[in-house]
Amino acid sequence: MTDPATATPAAGVVDDAGLGIIGSIVGAVLAVAIGAFVGGVLTVLHRQWRIGGEGLPLGLVVAIVLAACLLAGFRFAFDSRIVAGGAAVGLLGATALLALRGPGGSVLVADDAIGWTWAVAPTVIALVVLAWPRIVRRRNPAPSTNRIAQ
Repeated sequence: MTDPATATPAAGVVDDAGLGIIGSIVGAVLAVAIGAFVGGVLTVLHRQWRIGGEGLPLGLVVAIVLAACLLAGFRFAFDSRIVAGGAAVGLLGATALLALRGPGGSVLVADDAIGWTWAVAPTVIALVVLAWPRIVRRRNPAPSTNRIAQ
């Protein structure tokens, strides 16, 4: 939690946004599972649907946008880096695992510009989302009832 007057974290407060220890752990575990699922699906689909024959794959653009939406959504919905970090671990872990060469020698993430873009973009997005400062929501102060007599 933050002190709205100074926009600095209150002393002794952990970044769990009121979820508590159990809520943060459960939220992070579920976020890892969701991030891993989304990372796996997006890794498989990132080379699909080319625009203009040999142009940019629409799948890459959609995958990058969806990865950003997933991580930013967790960060904004829970107002916590812990849960968003869990989603980032799942997303990046699945992407890294599927980027390895398979037992038959096949690869899902090729060693070309599109593959490198997909390998680097989710990492950069995760770093930006997790490093972004907390937005302090200020409440409008109640109108003062003390009036100075003139």
